[in-house]
Amino acid sequence: MNIYFACSSAEIEKHKEAYLQVVRSIRELGHKISVDWLEKSLEDGKSDQEWKEVIKKEGIRAKKRSDALIAEV
Repeated sequence: MNIYFACSSAEIEKHKEAYLQVVRSIRELGHKISVDWLEKSLEDGKSDQEWKEVIKKEGIRAKKRSDALIAEV
């Protein structure tokens, strides 16, 4: 299954271990992450605003091709 994981990009540093655990669990269960912006954003040096634009564009496309959405709210 393709799964889109939605979480707060503004609080990545605060919750990154929990977010990464969710992604790992999804993969361990044999599923795919539709767009892995989380790991990209942690590796890249882009500002929050730059990432918000990337996430918005990629997220719209990824949601359309996903079978399920998991949201951290």
